[in-house]
Amino acid sequence: LWVFGAIVFVGMCFGALFAPWLQVQNIIVTGVHAKTAELRIRELVAQALETPHFGFLPGKSILLVSKLRIKQALAQEFYVEQLQVSRAWPNVLRVTIPHQVVVAVWQANDKFFLIDNRGVLVQEISLVDLQSLALPIVVESTKEEHKLGDHVSTNVMVEFINQVVSDWRKELPARELARVMYDSTAWPTLELQLKAGWYVKVTAQAGSTVQVQAVKRLLLEKIRNDEDKLLYIDARFGSQVSYKLR
Repeated sequence: LWVFGAIVFVGMCFGALFAPWLQVQNIIVTGVHAKTAELRIRELVAQALETPHFGFLPGKSILLVSKLRIKQALAQEFYVEQLQVSRAWPNVLRVTIPHQVVVAVWQANDKFFLIDNRGVLVQEISLVDLQSLALPIVVESTKEEHKLGDHVSTNVMVEFINQVVSDWRKELPARELARVMYDSTAWPTLELQLKAGWYVKVTAQAGSTVQVQAVKRLLLEKIRNDEDKLLYIDARFGSQVSYKLR
């Protein structure tokens, strides 16, 4: 009788592993705040689940989901230190990447990376991907080669860049930013380059909102009719804003 019971139990287990309603149908990715990264992570996880366990057990079975396998799959294109995998029965898989909030695009030479709030390069992206992102683009002036996982900035610098770009888009939405120029030898000074061809010098040693509002006042009060002649504005010294025209 116990043999029969064992056979039934094993059969039920195998039945559960192959049951269609217990195969992962929906993958939810959280903790990544860039749509292209989120979609790519979902694709890589789905591909990893297509590989059977031991050659015959279904990789998509929610009962057999392997955190290690998912992390190895993501390592092809992402730098992931921590990973959380949870199940929502019967067929939803949630992948959470904590402490990895993507805040900008980092350009080094001809490569583009997503950088997180710690200053770590977490994904390399293509020029095509870049077109669909609303993230600020930070261009590194040095010629260093970088790879995934490199810590290229401090969280203080990343936070300042994020804040100054946010302030600019709020106060001066009609004047579109092209990129943020970063030179490690000039830090804490950054250059905000505009698509119109001029640039603004700002510093992380002063509040970003104060500097952006000072630029706004200058544009509205002093050089309203000469903006097309503008070369640069230096907003690093509070109310003492300087500028140069062609």
